[in-house]
Amino acid sequence: MTRQHRLGILVAVATAFAYGAYPAAVRGVYAHGGNAGFAVLASTIARTLGVVLFCLFTKKALFTSRYDTKIAVIGGFFQAMTVICIFM
Repeated sequence: MTRQHRLGILVAVATAFAYGAYPAAVRGVYAHGGNAGFAVLASTIARTLGVVLFCLFTKKALFTSRYDTKIAVIGGFFQAMTVICIFM
């Protein structure tokens, strides 16, 4: 089994775990007095951290071109606006 194959399996398992754990985690947030904004913010940070760590471990560029960076900044802006609107 190659290193890329093992990494692919690890990413698939981690993604499945995160997808499956999300409902239970949100119930826990609500049970301890949290709100939807906190849940969205925490999941956004977790996803971002996952992508950054993946790129660091595989030595891949986070953005391969100026255009990709532009799209990421625009998307990040709208996602941030969504989170801000949840808190209002």
